[in-house]
Amino acid sequence: MAKLSSCPQLCLLMLCAVSLMQRVKGDCSYVTNTYICRDIGSEVALDKALADGVQYADQVSTILLHGGSITQLKKGVFAGFPKLTMLRIEETGLKHVKAGAFDGIKNLEKLHLPNNGLTSFPIGLPNGLKVLDMYRNRLRASTLPVFESIKNLTSLLELNLSSTQLTEAMLPGSPFSTLSNLQKLDLSRNFINTVKNSLFKGLTNLRSLFMRQSEVFLIEDSALQPLESMTDVDFSRNQIQTIGVPVLKTLTGQESRSGLALAFDLSANPWSCSCHMLTVKTWFIDNGLQKFAKKMTCSNPENTFGMNLLDVPSESFICKRPSLIKCCHDVHLNPMTFYVRRVCTGWGVPLPSVSCKAPGKIFVTASIQSAQDERPVNNVALLFSNYGDTQVKLDYNCTAVNLDAATTIHCSWDPNLLGVDGTVRIAGRVELLIFVSFLIELFLYF
Repeated sequence: MAKLSSCPQLCLLMLCAVSLMQRVKGDCSYVTNTYICRDIGSEVALDKALADGVQYADQVSTILLHGGSITQLKKGVFAGFPKLTMLRIEETGLKHVKAGAFDGIKNLEKLHLPNNGLTSFPIGLPNGLKVLDMYRNRLRASTLPVFESIKNLTSLLELNLSSTQLTEAMLPGSPFSTLSNLQKLDLSRNFINTVKNSLFKGLTNLRSLFMRQSEVFLIEDSALQPLESMTDVDFSRNQIQTIGVPVLKTLTGQESRSGLALAFDLSANPWSCSCHMLTVKTWFIDNGLQKFAKKMTCSNPENTFGMNLLDVPSESFICKRPSLIKCCHDVHLNPMTFYVRRVCTGWGVPLPSVSCKAPGKIFVTASIQSAQDERPVNNVALLFSNYGDTQVKLDYNCTAVNLDAATTIHCSWDPNLLGVDGTVRIAGRVELLIFVSFLIELFLYF
């Protein structure tokens, strides 16, 4: 019986817990100004869940929706929560946001939509929005400019576009020029090969820029100059091989409004210690700024591999015009999949970018690899994803470009030939190869 003396304290704790978290019908609960719903299975279920939560509308400032299957938001879906300042919809499979979806929540300041399937920015966003998070969506080019629906968000302070499949073609002109109050911009893990001079125009208040792992190959000389308030920038894990002195002057504070060096990260880039980088090395030394070159490790040419930029002798800074090897083939066949990949491989100093142009719907992919002889190379593959594509003759051009020159070659795919432009003929047709490979894979499978 003595143990019962603790009952008042236990009951008090339980009552406190109930007052903090009140379970609502379904998978929703209310916790201190926050309405949380998990695994809502449909738009109809969402309507019901929000209707159940309206009883807390005067207190709710945050709504969190996580998981489930909410593929679209209808007009006025959150209108019952006029005091809403933060909305987070994550991993729900959201693909469409209808016009007027944000009607009735004019006080919304933070909108987080990560890990969904959105292909464009929602339209009709509240003008007072300060934070917009689109992390891991699938933005696509459309008839309208990609950024048209956010150009009026002049109060926006943070914009997260990391892992949204942005490409250079989706960023024409100065897409952020109207976002004059923006302070943080994340463009990481996208496909932005060139940071153009016009890209950041108008972002005079931007403080933090993140572009790590975005396939950046080149930063144009004046690209960072509009960023007068910048304090930190991250260009790590890209494909940058060379960099201009004007860009370094901005990064090191030699040409910035504050005159202070930025906290910048250029690590894990394949620096090409070619003739173009001799000027960079000399500039670092002449200005006593060697500390900023500590993480600039050479990837090519071969005689400088693994060396720090500052340790490379002046006579080793060389350039080589790009070269291309034609159309090596790579056939992958098994009972479940089929593809024939035609590859153009280029090398040079600096390492060239390689592109191919072909009619039709041939998928083009690119990757940085090391050849068997350990020369750095850049590959572009033309991928035939089904058997029918391989039965049509195809002519196409591949081009390799670096700062020194450009080289273009003509390639052909002939369904009767496998090899380098027909120099190697395999007895029989592709059908025989498919059948034999199928039997081998089937034998190994069982």
